[in-house]
Amino acid sequence: MRRALLLLLLVAGLVQAEVSLPLIISGGTLACRGSIDGHRGLLLIDSGSSVTCLFPAQVAQHSYRFRKVRMTAHTAAGPQRIREVVRRARFVVGGITYRATDLVVLPDCNTEAIGLLGCDFLTATGARIDLARKRLVLTRKP
Repeated sequence: MRRALLLLLLVAGLVQAEVSLPLIISGGTLACRGSIDGHRGLLLIDSGSSVTCLFPAQVAQHSYRFRKVRMTAHTAAGPQRIREVVRRARFVVGGITYRATDLVVLPDCNTEAIGLLGCDFLTATGARIDLARKRLVLTRKP
């Protein structure tokens, strides 16, 4: 009876189940697998970044709507000049969809990753990084 009630609440969306996916750790870099607008690949995880970002290679593969800007982002790698902001993109990680708006396009990124998940994504999905088990746990839908 209790199990049936929990299942009913899960289906109704009143209780959120956790989604756990493998965390890829290389040196001091954390990443997971996901997709941006249907393009699958590696997504860097950066809890120090306030916003989710795209990389130039990902932007070149899609016809994103963007606006030109002139600003400086202060990153762990030093100041970066930002010239483009993508209006919106759809990230899917562990089956959870996150619709991001005003994504910064980070220039000069020498990485195979397709994007970067910042604090906005991590907070919206209730993310928990479990280093002992090498898992990224998402606890709610944005």
